[in-house]
Amino acid sequence: MAREHSEHALRKVISLIDSEDDKVALMAAQIVLDRGYGKPEQRVDADIVHRFAEVPQVMEKAQWLATRGDPSKLKVIEHQPADPSKKLN
Repeated sequence: MAREHSEHALRKVISLIDSEDDKVALMAAQIVLDRGYGKPEQRVDADIVHRFAEVPQVMEKAQWLATRGDPSKLKVIEHQPADPSKKLN
């Protein structure tokens, strides 16, 4: 239904370009330009900080290479909980 009235709506916007009210004329001109050429590309200059959790070491590389991950050859390593006071960065 909106598309059926788009030509009429655009004609109204175009007629407002000649408005004596500068704000109305500017808004109408902007609408026409956005429809005709698309909105200008917007760029953002942002600083991004990545934070990663500390992953506990499960086994030494040499141990993994010696056992090739065979569970029957692995020694049990007790889990030590992370220190909650330690910051990630």
